[in-house]
Amino acid sequence: MKKLIVCSVLALGLVITGCSSAQKKNPHLDGYWEGKGKSVSYKSFSKVKSWAPGQYVVMGNLDDGERKSIVTTTIIRREGGGWVFESITKDEDGKVSGMQMLIKGYEQAVRSNDASKISVVWAKMLQPDGTVQTLQSDMMMMYNVMLKAAWEKLIIGGGSYTKAGSVSVPAGNFTGTTKLVASVKILFSTITQVNYLHPDVPVHGIVKATKEDGEVLQELLDYGYNGKAVIK
Repeated sequence: MKKLIVCSVLALGLVITGCSSAQKKNPHLDGYWEGKGKSVSYKSFSKVKSWAPGQYVVMGNLDDGERKSIVTTTIIRREGGGWVFESITKDEDGKVSGMQMLIKGYEQAVRSNDASKISVVWAKMLQPDGTVQTLQSDMMMMYNVMLKAAWEKLIIGGGSYTKAGSVSVPAGNFTGTTKLVASVKILFSTITQVNYLHPDVPVHGIVKATKEDGEVLQELLDYGYNGKAVIK
């Protein structure tokens, strides 16, 4: 069975790296890791929740025990037969950057498990200094060529859904999840990742992602349905 990691395709290569059990304090990020106190009952996962404006997830990335960044991904609106989505990153120094783009072909990519069907119509880039750059048509042509080459390598192969146990993350305690163990082909290397999924989580369904040995790569910090655009 082949599955498409939608969050990896749309966030265009979020940095997800391993962590150890010890965690260093970070005044810019620690508040995002405070528990929300939610309890979410088990539901079988078969597919990602249908997108709708306002859906958002906040994911925390860790590196060798340090909280390195948080990424907020929001579905902004429908436009021209596609979706405007936004990915905003706050790093360990408190710097904020991100992108907003209109993509087409998302539903077709999910149905066919073929990321190459996704194309970017336009994109805006938020720089750490607060300026916003809109990619011009000639830049977009080059951008799409590079992204399609990357998307084609972000295909999950050999994975299957199995029932998993309780998973606790800052966003809440999910009393039952669905596990997908699969390999992501990126350039000349293959990375095996374990994803714990729940259908109540919008955008991509991921509660937690780990390495095969259980080291946490990424965890859900928050999610909801009233997200707003940062990039104007």
